[in-house]
Amino acid sequence: MTPGKPVKDEPKRPEEEYCLACMEKFGRRERCIHCGATRQDVSWTPPRLKPGTIIHSRYLIGRCLGQGGYAITYLGLHLGLNHRVAIKEFYPSDLVDRKEDTLQVMPRANAPSGDPATLFKHGLARFLEEGRSITKCHQPTAHPNIVRVTDIFEENGTAYLVMDYLEGMSLEEQLRKQPSGCISERELMEYVKPVLEGLKAVHRQGFLHRDIKPGNIYITKEGNVLLIDFGAARETLGKQQQTLTVTLTPGYAPPEQYSGGSNQGPWSDVYGVAATMYRCITGETPPSAMARLSGTPMKAPNDFGHVRLNGRVERAILGGLELDQNKRIQSPEEMERVLEGTRMDRLLETALPSQWLRKLPWRTIRLVILAIVVAYAAYIVPATVSPYISDYLTRKETDSKRQEQAKTTQKSETQPKENEKTEETDQQEKEEQPSEEPTNAPKPAAPAVTPPEPDSSDLKSLAQYTAWTTARGEADTLREQVNSLGKNQTPEAIQAETLYNQASSESDLRRATSLYRDAALIFKAVIENKPLKEIMASLWEPA
Repeated sequence: MTPGKPVKDEPKRPEEEYCLACMEKFGRRERCIHCGATRQDVSWTPPRLKPGTIIHSRYLIGRCLGQGGYAITYLGLHLGLNHRVAIKEFYPSDLVDRKEDTLQVMPRANAPSGDPATLFKHGLARFLEEGRSITKCHQPTAHPNIVRVTDIFEENGTAYLVMDYLEGMSLEEQLRKQPSGCISERELMEYVKPVLEGLKAVHRQGFLHRDIKPGNIYITKEGNVLLIDFGAARETLGKQQQTLTVTLTPGYAPPEQYSGGSNQGPWSDVYGVAATMYRCITGETPPSAMARLSGTPMKAPNDFGHVRLNGRVERAILGGLELDQNKRIQSPEEMERVLEGTRMDRLLETALPSQWLRKLPWRTIRLVILAIVVAYAAYIVPATVSPYISDYLTRKETDSKRQEQAKTTQKSETQPKENEKTEETDQQEKEEQPSEEPTNAPKPAAPAVTPPEPDSSDLKSLAQYTAWTTARGEADTLREQVNSLGKNQTPEAIQAETLYNQASSESDLRRATSLYRDAALIFKAVIENKPLKEIMASLWEPA
């Protein structure tokens, strides 16, 4: 060393320069100036990678963010870009081991079932495929509701996915912070809509998430909602090992996922979304699919005392939690339509001030209103504006004019006769008398048609049947009065009898009801010795 020249500090290694707890520059103090952690605060437990390790020549490994049955996720730093990342390492703990003095991952000598090396190979391939599939979801532009994978590589006998590091918390952590363990309907919609958008992009790429639950929905500090931790590799390992311990989350997994068959689809992810909504609103995880199949009941969200939920949201939750996949909501797009509801649903929500009114059985109320309208139309409208009575009045007026013209012509052509008439003339008059009657005589009555009484649950048919019974009874009563007064041979009575016979043989209840009412009006005119026009005019008199 030459005297007089200042000694330069040796460059610090990355693990010394950066805080392994937050991946910010540590500074010269004993504690990190950013997070307050000391160098000793970052713990290490094998078989995790030791904090400070550099992999792929560019990524510095920091603290562990989480460990599951098939992977370990670390906080990392891209040394070239000085950019924080999350690094997921494929590490199925049932199949592999790693010694403390090495980074290499080695298959175990034995495994719960099957050959460890073969099972690990299957899972590794699916893990890499998962990363590539997520990358496709961000092409041609990044999707705001799916975690972004920035790098994929194989090293140390396993594989790694490098993703954006997100500051925030999972939906599960958000729920735990709530005093009641649940959130409002408005907050729920703010989280569910982005999740459905993310799932639509995933399904368009031809793969499934397979593990939708609050723990896999991440909320950033900026309020963005993202899907994380896809379960493709877990699903593959579960099928190969014939075990469900690492592939399913009870309460959020649909029945078809337990069997591991090929009948899974977008509806399987919909089940997880609906179960997540159930958990967010009620504060409780729904019973597992297997427990429900065994008879364990599941309460509807609005059956909880603290829940006040719109009918359309409850329909979406229950429709997504159907055990029968054919009856379940089939896709995120259909789930969005159910959540949006009909125009009537939105109108009622806007018009009604109280939330408890929204829980009324509006479908039943609408059916009752429809039945009342039908009954009113079947009884009132035909009685006031009947085309059959109008036709009868026109025909009656025409016949009267013709008879008057015929009488005038006959008087002008026939000479006055003496008071005495011969028997031959009397006989001729008697023979001519019946010749005029056939024009007004009623037609022979056809066999009466008696419709069967409808089911009491069919309100529309029941209303029509009641109107028909009332009109027929009224016509029968007036008809008997006409017969008892001996006025059944008048032209009006004969016309009314014709309408009565037509109604008796009519199979259409609405037409038969109208005919009976027309006949009753004419019978009434005969009884009261009033012109039919006067009876009809009274129907339109102002009250």
